Amino acid sequence: MKALSTFFKARINSYKAFPVYSLIGYCLVIITLLINIAFRIVSDIGLKIILSTFSSLFLILTTIWLVMGVIELLTLIKTALSLKKKLSRDEIENDVYRNRFRRLKKFLIINIGYIVLILLQIVYVIFNWEKLNI
Repeated sequence: MKALSTFFKARINSYKAFPVYSLIGYCLVIITLLINIAFRIVSDIGLKIILSTFSSLFLILTTIWLVMGVIELLTLIKTALSLKKKLSRDEIENDVYRNRFRRLKKFLIINIGYIVLILLQIVYVIFNWEKLNI
């Protein structure tokens, strides 16, 4: 877990970093939605069984991937705090701080959006457990 946090922190501090885990999570959610749409469209029972299995697997996978999103969020928060410390110690200039913090804010928005999306998915699964064809 510490290795993942260290890897992500090194990526955040690099010039062309982006929130990798959240973007992968968004892709997993999109794939899950596409599978659910395909399940509703298909009329063949065999394909429905296969799509139902894939749907349940992707629901579980996106829920497990939430752990990576939380690790990413914690790393972003630690990075923001270290940036504020560096600014208070005059280790970085105000312009550099503003640029890095603006980029960090975008990453936080992407990451928190992903976490909220997964939490809404979990709530949907809990409330519609009988309707889901798992």
